[in-house]
Amino acid sequence: MSATAAQWYVPPDPATETEGLYRPFAPVVGTTLHPLNPSDASLIQARLTELGYYRYQPEGIWGLISRSALQDYKAANGLSPDDVWDGRVEASLRQTRPTPASDTPFGEWSVVGFPCSAEMNPRKMVVSAKGVVVGLMICNMQEPLVRSNADWSGRALCHIDERDLASRISLRVAGQRLIDRSIVGTAIIVPTSFDRCS
Repeated sequence: MSATAAQWYVPPDPATETEGLYRPFAPVVGTTLHPLNPSDASLIQARLTELGYYRYQPEGIWGLISRSALQDYKAANGLSPDDVWDGRVEASLRQTRPTPASDTPFGEWSVVGFPCSAEMNPRKMVVSAKGVVVGLMICNMQEPLVRSNADWSGRALCHIDERDLASRISLRVAGQRLIDRSIVGTAIIVPTSFDRCS
Protein backbone atom coordinates (compact mmCIF):
# COMPACT_ATOMS: atom_id res chain seq x y z
CA MET A 1 0.00 0.00 0.00
CA SER A 2 3.09 2.27 0.04
CA ALA A 3 4.07 4.44 -2.91
CA THR A 4 7.58 4.22 -4.37
CA ALA A 5 9.72 7.11 -3.17
CA ALA A 6 10.42 9.76 -5.77
CA GLN A 7 13.95 9.95 -7.15
CA TRP A 8 14.57 13.23 -5.29
CA TYR A 9 13.26 11.86 -1.95
CA VAL A 10 15.43 12.72 1.06
CA PRO A 11 14.89 10.59 4.17
CA PRO A 12 14.09 12.44 7.40
CA ASP A 13 16.89 13.70 9.57
CA PRO A 14 17.92 10.84 11.91
CA ALA A 15 17.97 13.35 14.75
CA THR A 16 14.21 13.81 14.31
CA GLU A 17 12.36 12.97 17.51
CA THR A 18 10.65 9.55 17.25
CA GLU A 19 9.64 9.19 20.89
CA GLY A 20 6.08 7.97 21.13
CA LEU A 21 5.79 6.94 17.47
CA TYR A 22 6.27 3.25 18.29
CA ARG A 23 3.97 1.64 20.78
CA PRO A 24 4.45 -2.05 21.57
CA PHE A 25 1.60 -4.48 20.99
CA ALA A 26 -0.18 -5.35 24.22
CA PRO A 27 -0.07 -9.05 25.13
CA VAL A 28 -3.38 -10.85 24.72
CA VAL A 29 -5.17 -12.00 27.87
CA GLY A 30 -3.27 -14.84 29.54
CA THR A 31 0.11 -13.99 27.95
CA THR A 32 3.09 -11.81 28.81
CA LEU A 33 4.57 -11.72 25.28
CA HIS A 34 3.29 -10.59 21.89
CA PRO A 35 5.06 -12.03 18.81
CA LEU A 36 4.75 -8.77 16.84
CA ASN A 37 7.00 -6.98 19.36
CA PRO A 38 10.59 -7.55 18.15
CA SER A 39 12.00 -8.31 21.61
CA ASP A 40 9.18 -10.78 22.36
CA ALA A 41 9.54 -12.38 18.90
CA SER A 42 13.25 -12.90 19.59
CA LEU A 43 12.47 -14.62 22.90
CA ILE A 44 9.88 -16.90 21.28
CA GLN A 45 12.17 -17.68 18.33
CA ALA A 46 15.04 -18.46 20.73
CA ARG A 47 12.89 -20.99 22.60
CA LEU A 48 11.64 -22.54 19.33
CA THR A 49 15.28 -22.70 18.15
CA GLU A 50 16.31 -24.42 21.39
CA LEU A 51 13.60 -27.04 20.77
CA GLY A 52 14.56 -27.44 17.09
CA TYR A 53 11.42 -26.01 15.44
CA TYR A 54 12.87 -22.68 14.32
CA ARG A 55 15.99 -23.42 12.28
CA TYR A 56 17.38 -19.89 11.99
CA GLN A 57 19.01 -17.31 14.23
CA PRO A 58 16.35 -15.37 16.19
CA GLU A 59 16.02 -11.95 14.54
CA GLY A 60 12.85 -10.55 16.12
CA ILE A 61 10.74 -10.50 12.95
CA TRP A 62 7.59 -12.59 13.29
CA GLY A 63 6.91 -13.85 9.78
CA LEU A 64 5.81 -16.95 7.92
CA ILE A 65 8.77 -19.09 9.04
CA SER A 66 8.18 -18.20 12.70
CA ARG A 67 4.46 -18.92 12.36
CA SER A 68 5.16 -22.30 10.72
CA ALA A 69 7.63 -23.19 13.49
CA LEU A 70 5.01 -22.30 16.11
CA GLN A 71 2.39 -24.37 14.27
CA ASP A 72 4.71 -27.41 14.20
CA TYR A 73 5.49 -26.93 17.90
CA LYS A 74 1.80 -26.75 18.79
CA ALA A 75 0.94 -29.84 16.73
CA ALA A 76 3.75 -31.81 18.37
CA ASN A 77 2.70 -30.78 21.87
CA GLY A 78 -1.02 -31.53 21.72
CA LEU A 79 -2.21 -27.98 21.13
CA SER A 80 -4.43 -26.86 18.25
CA PRO A 81 -2.18 -27.00 15.15
CA ASP A 82 -2.47 -23.35 14.16
CA ASP A 83 -0.22 -20.31 14.49
CA VAL A 84 -2.30 -18.47 17.11
CA TRP A 85 -0.33 -17.11 20.07
CA ASP A 86 -2.26 -17.57 23.33
CA GLY A 87 -1.80 -18.35 27.01
CA ARG A 88 -1.75 -22.13 26.48
CA VAL A 89 1.11 -22.04 23.98
CA GLU A 90 3.09 -19.52 26.06
CA ALA A 91 2.70 -21.72 29.16
CA SER A 92 3.65 -24.80 27.13
CA LEU A 93 6.84 -23.14 25.83
CA ARG A 94 7.81 -22.30 29.41
CA GLN A 95 7.67 -25.99 30.43
CA THR A 96 10.97 -27.68 31.12
CA ARG A 97 10.23 -30.67 28.88
CA PRO A 98 8.00 -29.96 25.89
CA THR A 99 8.32 -32.32 22.92
CA PRO A 100 11.41 -31.32 20.91
CA ALA A 101 11.40 -31.35 17.10
CA SER A 102 13.89 -34.25 17.18
CA ASP A 103 11.08 -36.50 18.47
CA THR A 104 8.75 -35.51 15.61
CA PRO A 105 8.65 -35.95 11.84
CA PHE A 106 8.66 -32.16 11.37
CA GLY A 107 11.59 -30.92 9.31
CA GLU A 108 13.53 -31.97 6.22
CA TRP A 109 14.49 -35.56 5.38
CA SER A 110 16.34 -37.26 2.54
CA VAL A 111 16.23 -40.89 1.41
CA VAL A 112 19.06 -42.79 3.09
CA GLY A 113 22.21 -42.42 1.02
CA PHE A 114 21.16 -39.21 -0.79
CA PRO A 115 22.47 -35.78 0.25
CA CYS A 116 20.02 -33.22 1.59
CA SER A 117 21.78 -30.37 -0.17
CA ALA A 118 21.16 -31.50 -3.76
CA GLU A 119 19.17 -28.93 -5.73
CA MET A 120 15.57 -30.02 -6.38
CA ASN A 121 16.26 -33.35 -4.65
CA PRO A 122 13.35 -35.63 -5.69
CA ARG A 123 14.20 -37.86 -2.75
CA LYS A 124 13.76 -35.12 -0.18
CA MET A 125 10.72 -35.00 2.13
CA VAL A 126 9.60 -31.89 4.00
CA VAL A 127 7.11 -32.47 6.81
CA SER A 128 5.18 -29.74 8.65
CA ALA A 129 1.93 -29.50 10.55
CA LYS A 130 0.37 -28.20 7.31
CA GLY A 131 1.51 -30.98 5.02
CA VAL A 132 4.12 -33.19 3.42
CA VAL A 133 6.07 -32.49 0.23
CA VAL A 134 8.07 -35.20 -1.55
CA GLY A 135 9.50 -34.32 -4.95
CA LEU A 136 6.54 -33.13 -7.07
CA MET A 137 3.89 -34.52 -4.70
CA ILE A 138 2.26 -32.04 -2.30
CA CYS A 139 0.06 -33.40 0.47
CA ASN A 140 -2.10 -30.96 2.45
CA MET A 141 -3.13 -32.27 5.85
CA GLN A 142 -6.90 -32.60 6.21
CA GLU A 143 -6.52 -33.44 9.89
CA PRO A 144 -3.48 -32.93 12.13
CA LEU A 145 -0.79 -35.56 12.43
CA VAL A 146 -1.50 -37.49 15.62
CA ARG A 147 1.22 -39.17 17.64
CA SER A 148 1.05 -42.69 18.99
CA ASN A 149 4.45 -43.51 20.54
CA ALA A 150 6.94 -43.21 17.62
CA ASP A 151 4.20 -43.23 14.93
CA TRP A 152 2.56 -40.12 13.47
CA SER A 153 -0.49 -40.41 11.23
CA GLY A 154 -3.23 -38.31 9.68
CA ARG A 155 -5.41 -37.83 6.60
CA ALA A 156 -4.21 -35.70 3.70
CA LEU A 157 -5.15 -34.71 0.18
CA CYS A 158 -2.14 -35.31 -2.06
CA HIS A 159 -1.71 -33.61 -5.42
CA ILE A 160 0.47 -35.28 -8.07
CA ASP A 161 0.32 -35.46 -11.86
CA GLU A 162 -2.73 -33.14 -11.90
CA ARG A 163 -4.68 -35.55 -9.68
CA ASP A 164 -5.91 -35.15 -6.10
CA LEU A 165 -5.73 -38.34 -4.06
CA ALA A 166 -7.20 -38.92 -0.60
CA SER A 167 -4.27 -40.30 1.38
CA ARG A 168 -3.26 -41.64 4.76
CA ILE A 169 0.07 -40.28 5.99
CA SER A 170 1.91 -42.72 8.26
CA LEU A 171 5.38 -41.81 9.54
CA ARG A 172 7.56 -43.50 12.16
CA VAL A 173 10.38 -41.59 13.84
CA ALA A 174 13.35 -43.53 15.22
CA GLY A 175 16.09 -41.12 16.28
CA GLN A 176 17.49 -39.43 13.16
CA ARG A 177 15.60 -41.80 10.86
CA LEU A 178 12.04 -41.62 9.54
CA ILE A 179 10.13 -44.48 7.91
CA ASP A 180 7.34 -43.51 5.53
CA ARG A 181 4.50 -46.07 5.33
CA SER A 182 1.88 -43.79 3.83
CA ILE A 183 -0.97 -44.80 1.52
CA VAL A 184 -1.42 -42.34 -1.37
CA GLY A 185 -4.77 -42.90 -3.05
CA THR A 186 -5.04 -46.69 -3.24
CA ALA A 187 -1.29 -47.26 -3.63
CA ILE A 188 0.60 -48.41 -0.59
CA ILE A 189 4.04 -46.85 -0.66
CA VAL A 190 6.87 -49.32 -0.09
CA PRO A 191 8.23 -48.33 3.32
CA THR A 192 11.04 -45.88 2.67
CA SER A 193 13.72 -44.79 5.15
CA PHE A 194 14.83 -41.16 5.36
CA ASP A 195 17.63 -39.49 7.32
CA ARG A 196 17.00 -36.15 9.01
CA CYS A 197 18.70 -33.22 7.30
CA SER A 198 20.68 -31.10 9.75
